[in-house]
Amino acid sequence: MLRYVNLYCNTACDSRCTTCNFWRMKPRHRLDPNVLEGIATSRFADEETWFALQGGEFTLHPRAGEILDLFAGRSFVLFSNLLNPPRVIALVKKHGVKHVTVSLDGGREGYARIRGVDAFDRVTAGIVELQQHAEVAVGITLTPWSRYDDYAEAADFCRANDVPFGVNIYTDSRIYEATQQPGEIPFLPRVVEETGDRFCAAYLRWRAGTLDLGCRSIRSVASISPDGDVHLCHNQDVILGNINDMRFDEIWGSEETARTHAAFATCNACWTSCYRMHDLPPDAS
Repeated sequence: MLRYVNLYCNTACDSRCTTCNFWRMKPRHRLDPNVLEGIATSRFADEETWFALQGGEFTLHPRAGEILDLFAGRSFVLFSNLLNPPRVIALVKKHGVKHVTVSLDGGREGYARIRGVDAFDRVTAGIVELQQHAEVAVGITLTPWSRYDDYAEAADFCRANDVPFGVNIYTDSRIYEATQQPGEIPFLPRVVEETGDRFCAAYLRWRAGTLDLGCRSIRSVASISPDGDVHLCHNQDVILGNINDMRFDEIWGSEETARTHAAFATCNACWTSCYRMHDLPPDAS
């Protein structure tokens, strides 16, 4: 059964992030709500399955409201850069969105440097307003070109405004067509010491070569890009099928997919959060 489904619904984006190239992609792609209905009603999803509705910037999808309504009976999170708070808040209110995660990868200077637009004040003001309508969390991605102050300023904002936040580690995702290479994050041990974050602590061991952890999560996490490809994961160039050509359940339930999952069950090649968090044992650190 699926536990987490990444739906990258469109490539359109008004950020210019160094961590992702959706905004550069040509031609533009978007998932059709008629095709997504087969995922919302999948026999592999149950009450424990969470759907991540993402882009690009999800709210730039011209049929974003229809997609939100498709998943109204499911547990889902709307991911947004919140560069246009009125647009996001209007969708949240109209469609009863309960959970929103906003990317905030630095303070004023760091946000502009990493995300390519000078919008820290606009986004943080939007977060405060959005809290009146939904449960809001923040994601802070740490990269080799981040600085400790980038993390600290974003985290300080969250603590001051009672916004829960999580720390992510940059990886060169094939889905995002990321070109920057992962590398050492010198201040990461300090973040681990301050937060006790299990995922980041395990990353330090993995990067040092002392954590060999099989990838069981590929059996329960699905990632679908804006062109409809169902990816084995973010970091292997393996496509299981395309939902524009075949129903998702036929792809996910096929013998070929089962063989592919088995072939990569011992893979330890990346540290992508939406997969590796599910692989961590409870006592991992």
